Amino acid sequence: MKDPYFPRKKFITNYIVAIITFILTSIMGIVIFFNGISITVENNSRKTPIIML
Repeated sequence: MKDPYFPRKKFITNYIVAIITFILTSIMGIVIFFNGISITVENNSRKTPIIML
């Protein structure tokens, strides 16, 4: 007997996998971006002398 809910379960599973993939990719992108910003700020801070008045 054919399960009438199988296509719907498969659709929901694919949808959940797509959402999890999107979230993980977004988190990795944010981490890489802020890591790059941190390195750039650190390098620029070393180049700029601190002047206290």
